[in-house]
Amino acid sequence: MEIKGNLHIHGGGANTVHLKDVKVKGTTIIEKIGGQKVRVSVEGQSQLEGKVEIKQVAMLQTTDNVKIENVEIVKALNSNEEIQIRANIGKLDIASENANIKIEKGSKIEQIVLPSEVGQYKQGQSKYEKGNFKLVIEDPSDIEGGTNNKAGEFKFLTNKEISELDNKTYKDGVYFGDGFGFVEAKPIPVKVTVSGGKVSDISIVQEELDKIKNVAHPGKIDDGPAFSYRFDYVSKIVTRDQKPMETAYRLGVIRDAMNKVLSEAKSEDSVDDYNKALDKVMGKHVFSGKKLNPSSLGKIHAELLSLIRTYVIDELGYDRKEYDAVSGATFTGIGTSQAIANALRKADDNIGFYDMRVQDGYAEKFIEDKALDLSSLKVAFYDKGKTSPRIVEYKDFAKNGLKVLFRDTNKEVKEGMILNKENLGYPISNGLTLKVVHEKSNTTKLLRGMSIVKNAVLLKIDKLQVRAKDSNTWLDTTGFDSTVKKGAITYIQHLTLTKEQSDQLLNKEMEFRLITKRADNNQEVVLTTKTVSKYIWNKQTDESFKFHINRDSLKDNHGTKFKVDEIDSDYFVIHFKGNFGDKSIAETYTEEPNPITVTTGTILSENILASAFENLPTDSSIKYNQVEANNLTSSVGDDKKLDVTVEFSDKSIKSYQITINVKDKSSLTLAEQYNERPRRITVKVTTNPQLTDEMIRKALPNLPDNTEVELDSALDFSEVGETSAIVNLTFSDDSEKQVEIPIMVRAGGVTLADNFAETENITAIDVVMEVDDNTWKNNQTVKKIMELGGFNEKNIEAHIKALSHKARLGQYGHIVIKPIQTLDMTTVGKSKGRVKLTFKDNSEYEFDIDVNVKPLPMVYFRVNRVPKKTTYNISDTLDFDGLKLLSSLPNKKDGKNNWESSGIGTLISYEDFKYFGLKVVKSGTNEEVKQGDTVKSALTNGELKLSVISQYGIISTDENHNKPQEIKGLVVNKISDSFNTSEYATKVIDVETLVKPDKYKNLKVYDKKGFDSSLKLALKDIESKYGEVEVRKVSEPNLTQLGDTTAKIKLKFKDDSVSNEIDVKVKVKEIPLYHFLVLASSNMKKKYDINDEIDLENLTGVMYIPKVLDNGEYSTDDQGNETISDVSYDDFRYFNLKIVKKDTTTEVPNKTKIKDIMTADKKIQLEAYCEKIYATEFSNRQIINRLSVK
Repeated sequence: MEIKGNLHIHGGGANTVHLKDVKVKGTTIIEKIGGQKVRVSVEGQSQLEGKVEIKQVAMLQTTDNVKIENVEIVKALNSNEEIQIRANIGKLDIASENANIKIEKGSKIEQIVLPSEVGQYKQGQSKYEKGNFKLVIEDPSDIEGGTNNKAGEFKFLTNKEISELDNKTYKDGVYFGDGFGFVEAKPIPVKVTVSGGKVSDISIVQEELDKIKNVAHPGKIDDGPAFSYRFDYVSKIVTRDQKPMETAYRLGVIRDAMNKVLSEAKSEDSVDDYNKALDKVMGKHVFSGKKLNPSSLGKIHAELLSLIRTYVIDELGYDRKEYDAVSGATFTGIGTSQAIANALRKADDNIGFYDMRVQDGYAEKFIEDKALDLSSLKVAFYDKGKTSPRIVEYKDFAKNGLKVLFRDTNKEVKEGMILNKENLGYPISNGLTLKVVHEKSNTTKLLRGMSIVKNAVLLKIDKLQVRAKDSNTWLDTTGFDSTVKKGAITYIQHLTLTKEQSDQLLNKEMEFRLITKRADNNQEVVLTTKTVSKYIWNKQTDESFKFHINRDSLKDNHGTKFKVDEIDSDYFVIHFKGNFGDKSIAETYTEEPNPITVTTGTILSENILASAFENLPTDSSIKYNQVEANNLTSSVGDDKKLDVTVEFSDKSIKSYQITINVKDKSSLTLAEQYNERPRRITVKVTTNPQLTDEMIRKALPNLPDNTEVELDSALDFSEVGETSAIVNLTFSDDSEKQVEIPIMVRAGGVTLADNFAETENITAIDVVMEVDDNTWKNNQTVKKIMELGGFNEKNIEAHIKALSHKARLGQYGHIVIKPIQTLDMTTVGKSKGRVKLTFKDNSEYEFDIDVNVKPLPMVYFRVNRVPKKTTYNISDTLDFDGLKLLSSLPNKKDGKNNWESSGIGTLISYEDFKYFGLKVVKSGTNEEVKQGDTVKSALTNGELKLSVISQYGIISTDENHNKPQEIKGLVVNKISDSFNTSEYATKVIDVETLVKPDKYKNLKVYDKKGFDSSLKLALKDIESKYGEVEVRKVSEPNLTQLGDTTAKIKLKFKDDSVSNEIDVKVKVKEIPLYHFLVLASSNMKKKYDINDEIDLENLTGVMYIPKVLDNGEYSTDDQGNETISDVSYDDFRYFNLKIVKKDTTTEVPNKTKIKDIMTADKKIQLEAYCEKIYATEFSNRQIINRLSVK
């Protein structure tokens, strides 16, 4: 017989479990709990190739020249009962320090390994005894040699020691404590309530969590919502089991041991170094056959944690349930448990306070090379029995047991320390990350991140000067904004050049310098610069000029350092503006914007904002922050302000602030809601002016349906130039509004614009979405994609060329293209834009164009790196952190304005899939699977098979590229493995069902209320977590009798794995009755003497069984009832039907003396009684007639 896996021995006794001619490839585990200890005899041709683990007391023997190579008495074994060994063994490894072992004469052991704690092994010594350890060797000559286990430096508590951690009671009260989970820069602050000496409630202290800024998911536990359920779980088990210190130790010790290993490892890139660190800390580096390998280096924290977890479970006997429950967010569980324990430490009498908090208002900015000043740091102690906090200043920290430490190194920080790189051990730009610690109560409070600014004289920039490189004359520009906001000067500057300056610089390479003044003595300092590239001035106001300040110019000849702001900015981007001829439009346009009234939810478009300006010059565009605009209209309110910049057709710009009044929709008429600026209509000179209804409506953007339009002014198109038409609008709610539509009257004849409008059919244009992530915004390939694929002149021109015939396009000559309506391009979908074309004959054509906003294009993609977490339990949630794709992004288009199939390789992380139209799906489907989804919901036929697909397609036509890209290596532990280590595996399943005597076994009521149906119902909770199960019965319950019985089952899960045996406790109840009739047969005795016994055996019944409804309830009408006739008196009990004295519930058994049941007037008054029937029109009692006393 060959066993390819492990062999578990859980039974047997002194009469021996015989392993004869058995080959075991895996581990043989002897673990019989309770009862007579088992004797295991290995005989014949048996080969136990794996290790034999003795986990409970046993007797082990070999015969017939069998040799067992490796036997281990595990560390977790703890018993005074004797383990007997009479066997041929290669290596006997005794790991337990709490064992009683006898090696009987006749054994043969090549090497014995003793625990280091029990004394050094000596050849020929027959007895070793220390504490709870005892080893007797009957014949020391049977042992060829021996040694001692190498003990690790890290000391773990035994299960017994751990169980004693909670041998204490806590005084009633509220206590606060902090722990730290996965994100070390963020605490897990808790409030623990003790009532009646027990932990009754645990909650997050949100105000303390909110104090920490500039972290991911501020105000949330660790990395956000996906981690909070570990907090909830740990809180639940603490309140349930009332073992807070034990929970904190069991969870925390594996992190402590891991950190010790990490600190001992000399290199982060060597498995050998980590193994040496494990040997030093743990005493070994192989744990139950598991060890590190080269692939472990990329996830070393998780790998070490897994090995140490294996050690404490397999070798120390720690309960695995707690570790399994917090897997996937282990550090969150650890941090939560430690926060709870730290809070409860304050319940001790030797701690005088129940909470400690750092007071706001401490200094958060310091200066390089200056002494650290912590005098503003204060701590509030909330003393027991006091109503007001006790405030302790920094100068009194030491006498109150407080220290300030570096957060990451635990090195103490002293006031007066000079803040420089030498003392800090890192650049000052990293700032300070500190914490306040009260060691006695194990309380730690993080301080917000503190900045260290450069110790330099501040320079105020007065102006920027520019010159032609071939000139010695520097020209002063105006408009430099030296305002400092949040420690920094804005690096983008819009400066003004005069016409004379522009003429001097025209077509010449430029140089720049900054003229500044020292803040300490007002002396002038000139800062030289280095441009990013060669810049030639050509009067293009939309061009930007970029430069860095030369670092050498930021100090003087005496070594004094300079800075232009607190963050030591040295990079600027310059835009020049000005009237390089006549006065600019910005200078001549003097109108101020009028207030705009809109309703909540209105998207403020450029067209709506333009309606605020009277006589806004043609071809002006308005720039503004769309997000801020949307925020303004999200709620009702008046006098809201929106900053906008108007760019006029001559490129001059002017800033304004528009007042926005936001009303509830119900409070405004449609006329008040309509704020669109009319578009210009172009017509030809004529003495017969006409504006059709269609022309008017096209000029009125987003005009509500069912609005009537009517001209209210005479039209005059007799002269070339600009005019207007007044139009009355009547909306569907009968509100009215008058608008003025601008009209351009052109000279007669067919213009190029007319020809284009009549000939060309410009269909929808594809544009790429805008990304809101700075990393992608600054990616050079993405910048190129935005240039070629945005809603801009280049893409629109290419689109027109692709749609039009080349020869036909030639007649138009150069067309000036300008998008004149801002789009929301941050979301994929359909939109609408507006474009103006200006032709060489100065004719113009404006038209609306449908816009398809699409994700960033990809030539192809493939999975480059799988997620960090690839192995799951069925109860876990999915984590795609670390998932990366290698994608080729195009940077060219062909002559038809299509993306070319060559590109630049780029890595795309899961969190950026949204920009590329990517999603993770169940393989073979389009069903999306998201971060945080349950593993159970993502399974296909019990397997976790996921792929990445593009929702919008890729450019490559290669068949392999167009296939979904599988995420390989995702593994779900067998559902049974997860189940067998859960509380469900040891918890008895309670089932209530109906009694099922053989003679009634075919009743319909059993279809929904029988044992199988009731068991299925009882398994609902298990199925909600592990999916649908199939029941395999190991033993059947006895359903023929009322009362309690048992069964044993196994569960087959949808991955075909099968659970261990589960005990089922079955309560067998009576069959329900809708109604009943009790009849006395002709054989029944009716008249009795007082000393006679009542004869009930000849009673029979007709039982009406109610129908079971779909909701599981019994029917209260007679539709679908079952009828059973001739039910004997003996079977009445199956239906909870009794014979009782009239109007009582006192049962009268058969053969009861008449004198004991007759009334005072010598009558026999008996009733058939059922406690509950489902008929509403019948009684649950029926008199037994014609019984009398002689």
